[in-house]
Amino acid sequence: MTRRPSNTAGKQLGHRLRKQIRPWHRRIGIIGGLFLLFLTVTGVLINHADDAGLGHAKVRLPWLLDYYGIQLPSHSAQFGDYGITDNLLWHQGTMVLEAKHSLIAATQWRNQTIAIDAENLYLLNADGQLVETQNKATGLPSPLKAMAIEGESHLWLSGDNGQYLADEDLIEWQPATSFAPLHWLEGEAAEQQLLEDARSAHLHWERVLLDLHAGRIFGQWGVWLWDLLALGFVFLSLSGLYIWISQQPKRK
Repeated sequence: MTRRPSNTAGKQLGHRLRKQIRPWHRRIGIIGGLFLLFLTVTGVLINHADDAGLGHAKVRLPWLLDYYGIQLPSHSAQFGDYGITDNLLWHQGTMVLEAKHSLIAATQWRNQTIAIDAENLYLLNADGQLVETQNKATGLPSPLKAMAIEGESHLWLSGDNGQYLADEDLIEWQPATSFAPLHWLEGEAAEQQLLEDARSAHLHWERVLLDLHAGRIFGQWGVWLWDLLALGFVFLSLSGLYIWISQQPKRK
């Protein structure tokens, strides 16, 4: 006779607890389902990013570039078919080189491309592939300020310590003085399309998807939100298990 009130009280307590848990289990389940759907979609896209070319697809949405803090290049110039934006070299709209420092000038020389920054000279073949980099260790004078082409083959560089002429193989640089005035390469104002391409070059859609999937796109708050949602799944597991166990008929 004394066990019945205890069993009744336990059942009432369990009923009240289930009644309080169920609404939260349902709400968090809906949110968790949407979150899981989001992770599934972004995860599938990331797995097939290479096949879809997302690793090379540039983001051109101004508001998204602003959100990432990507600005227009601070230094740019146009040298005929070549364009420079900060440390990037472009040829006919295609990026062909990422230099170590901000580029100064670029031109075609003997069916090859030559570009310079303050400390390096870059030599690219006709296919736009980097084949050689010269610097102070290889005998290149530095720091550099300008570049000039005399005739069809003579390549000149200007630095803080004077002018230098390259030999026929572009190996040795000798201090020299030209008998005729040299026309140092001076770039023109870069086209707006080049500036926009340069800005987009710093962000691809694969990076955006990875940041979305990990929550990093929302900054530190995104990391905390993802952690909170993970705890929500823990709650769903425990609450679901409790509801299921509490509804099972007791064996006699």
